[in-house]
Amino acid sequence: NWILLQDRIGGLLTRRGDRRLIVLCCDIKELKVINDDFGHETGDAALREVGARLVEIAELGGTVARIGGGEFIVARLVDSPQAAEQFSHRAEMIGDEILAISGNSVPCELYVGFVTTEDAGAEPDRLVREAEIAMMQAKASSAKRALYNSSEREARDGRRRMSRALAAAIQADQIHVEYQPIVELASQRIVGVEALARWRRPDGVNVPPGVFIPIAEADGMITALSERVFGQALVQLGMWDRLGLRADGLRLSLNVTPNVVGDADFISWLTTILDSHDIDPSRITLELTESALERAEADVLSHLSWVSALGPRVSLDDFGTGYSSLSRLLTLPVGELKIDRSFTMTGPGPHREIVQTVVDLAHRSD
Repeated sequence: NWILLQDRIGGLLTRRGDRRLIVLCCDIKELKVINDDFGHETGDAALREVGARLVEIAELGGTVARIGGGEFIVARLVDSPQAAEQFSHRAEMIGDEILAISGNSVPCELYVGFVTTEDAGAEPDRLVREAEIAMMQAKASSAKRALYNSSEREARDGRRRMSRALAAAIQADQIHVEYQPIVELASQRIVGVEALARWRRPDGVNVPPGVFIPIAEADGMITALSERVFGQALVQLGMWDRLGLRADGLRLSLNVTPNVVGDADFISWLTTILDSHDIDPSRITLELTESALERAEADVLSHLSWVSALGPRVSLDDFGTGYSSLSRLLTLPVGELKIDRSFTMTGPGPHREIVQTVVDLAHRSD
């Protein structure tokens, strides 16, 4: 059936002439519910009825194939984009009709995804996949019908390539660290640095952290990435110590995520890596964003309490962008607040008063 379907779509492409090919993927919305409520015989009858109606609108020269479950592929030639839109709408309307089967009124809504092409060399298999993707897009958006969006697929493909490249970069130690000075306003001295992960691809392109950090989190690479950043930063801190840049040593701030902190091995790993570099834990600050901490599970909060007990300071980054209540803030093992730049980069006005209030709150909470 699959081979025959591809052969027929290929035949339509060959005969296309000045017309365009439309391929639809139609899926019965709740076939399982129909089978459960009315029985499999009624479900099979519904499949036959929907198939017959799709054959009717495909007309002479079109093709219809059931490819599994309640899913049908319909292909035919149309004269214009408007005709393609009308044809897909006719398919959608089949699902708006209640089917009368063995004395039962059976609802049989359809999800419809479709793709069109004027490329005579298009691959039938790809067109079917794209129509299926469009149908899934319709489901995801709670619509009944959707046109295939190539930009969404290109974005997904690009993200997959980025993920593979990032995994290779982490494995090959191509992630490097840059350092942002932390200045004490009262003395105007540099008292520490924040370690920032950076990725320069072999082709010289710098990938923004706002792009690769979320991918690392979503694809399970954030712990490996954090381990490499921690390792490089602690080595650099040791080198600065040997140069005697500060008698009491620079502080080092490191960004972490709930996924890293919540890992069962995080506390033992943190203890081991600090010991191996002979770094006083009290010189380390671990930064989490306010929004991330709001969603944190109990194990993350428990581990942060352990971190505080070990010596490192916990910092709440981008403070003011989330919705943390003051009562909740007082229960968190937080030793530092980093006020978001949206409050500090403005001139006189209510923002400045908010900053002063937060500073006063932080000092009183010490």
